[in-house]
Amino acid sequence: MTLVKDRLLYVVLLASAAMLSLMVIKPLAFDNALYQTMALDLYRYGKIPYLGSWDQNFPGIIYIHYLSILLFGTTDLSIRWLDLILQLAFAGFLYRFWSQWLRPTTAALSALLYVAYYVSGGPLLLAQRDVYSGMLIVLTCYLLLQIRARETKAFWWCGFAGLSSGLGLVLRPTVALQFGILLIGLLFLPSRPRKSLLALIFIFTFLIPLGMVLAYYASIPGGLEAFYTATIRWNLDVYAPLHMELYLLAEQFARRAFLVPLAIVAVIRWRTWGLFSVRTPDRWEIGIYITLCVSLLLTALGMRKYFDYHFAPFFILLMPVAALGIEIVAERFRRPV
Repeated sequence: MTLVKDRLLYVVLLASAAMLSLMVIKPLAFDNALYQTMALDLYRYGKIPYLGSWDQNFPGIIYIHYLSILLFGTTDLSIRWLDLILQLAFAGFLYRFWSQWLRPTTAALSALLYVAYYVSGGPLLLAQRDVYSGMLIVLTCYLLLQIRARETKAFWWCGFAGLSSGLGLVLRPTVALQFGILLIGLLFLPSRPRKSLLALIFIFTFLIPLGMVLAYYASIPGGLEAFYTATIRWNLDVYAPLHMELYLLAEQFARRAFLVPLAIVAVIRWRTWGLFSVRTPDRWEIGIYITLCVSLLLTALGMRKYFDYHFAPFFILLMPVAALGIEIVAERFRRPV
């Protein structure tokens, strides 16, 4: 089984690299061009976001662009190269992650479906902060599962889970709800003593990234006021009341037509999932998964903008169900009833 998994991992990585290479030539979307410009201003002139340049989002995505400039230079391609590396690593991670429950071929299909979804999304999906926050949600789930699977170093795993969640917060504060759900899940973690202490460690490390951001702006005269005005006050007063027409929501799901019907098929035929699984998830895992999916969908709908990237965390979690839908349909054709 290990050999099969290793071979499939290479298949996932090679196929993902081929698909991801297509995104390198795609131009930056408006908001990513803005983040790139803010990162360039910081790199070249020391202009601090919200003081020397302006955007209404939390600064995490700007520093991802800044890192890409440090690694790959000042061209627009720098963020594409960094994103390619991150997405390729995430594809391999997804394969390993879903292999905890799904048989290797289904887990590999889940990872490849994600990459196909990501590449086909275009500029409004590529290198967007919602995608990265969705990736960190999955990473946090993995780290929390390690607390269950390993009897030692639970505090370390919990600390890393909190830190992963905190990084997601400075990328996209709307995912605070999902990380709150994971914190509650931690408190109900089966067969794990000292859960209250684990929760305190999670909260402490969760607040570290945001605390560092606030401390940095507090050290600059007028920094906290500029940060608050741009990222909170402006959003509450100007951005939040705006909303798009509902037809854009229908268009959003129509463009994902290869995913949603497959997921629906899988849900309808849920009794057949055992054919494509290596382990049945327990009630705790099912509860966390369903709660995250529902909350992510409601969060995207609640923003009422219906942009592609708002739904990215939801679709990331939907991939294994869509993969099960493909397997169920394929099995139906192999065995006509």
